[in-house]
Amino acid sequence: MSDSYEKSLNRSRNYGIDILRIVSMFMVTLQHFCRQGGLAGTPDDGLSFYILTAFVVICYGAVDIFALISGYVMCDKTVKYQKLVNLWIQVFFYSVSLSVIEIFVTGTNRIIPALFPVLTRQFWYFSAYFFMFFFIPSFNTMIEKFSFTAMRRFLIIGFITLCFVSNIQKFFTSEIISIGQGYNLFWLSFCYLVGAFINKYFDVFLSVKKSTYILIGCLCMFLTFVFNTFLYNWKIPIFQSYMPKDFFMVYTS
Repeated sequence: MSDSYEKSLNRSRNYGIDILRIVSMFMVTLQHFCRQGGLAGTPDDGLSFYILTAFVVICYGAVDIFALISGYVMCDKTVKYQKLVNLWIQVFFYSVSLSVIEIFVTGTNRIIPALFPVLTRQFWYFSAYFFMFFFIPSFNTMIEKFSFTAMRRFLIIGFITLCFVSNIQKFFTSEIISIGQGYNLFWLSFCYLVGAFINKYFDVFLSVKKSTYILIGCLCMFLTFVFNTFLYNWKIPIFQSYMPKDFFMVYTS
């Protein structure tokens, strides 16, 4: 096989990843319409509430998927900071443009925060991604140098810390670990490392039956749906008194 042909194979697009990106974009949009936009409504709205809440649950992992994709596709590539600059220019343009439109439409002036989209978290994902970008070379070195066992142990500890501990502490008045429900650099970085880990040891993940992944995913979504609809809205005291309503509806859950 010639070197030129091998290079062309390496440069070929992974259309599965492209499709996953498109699906994730749709999921993010649908989730925001249903939840932040209030489309899902309340239990008083009847069947529509439960159907739309089911859509929210299904779509809730879309943001994490974007971070996983970043780790998967960038773990073996050279970081080019020009891409980050280009991305910042795009975000700056839309941030300022939308703020100007908002002034004329609603009279609300938020132009100053719009001029500093990263520092003011106009778009939380971009703010987290912007700072994570500078750590990517170190993350990639970690993935390359660590053995499978060492990296797996690191990710398990990270999962326990960021997912289990950060959610369990909601039952108490004080927080030992605060990661803002996943809206920050730390959770995005963890997802990046998981995506990179999947890329490097893809054969290991392929050895597990697809039905196992589907079963785990469906079970998690079912539990999330049941808790955020029936158990909590039926006003069962033990759930309303001791467990926050968003216990399962955060990026780290």
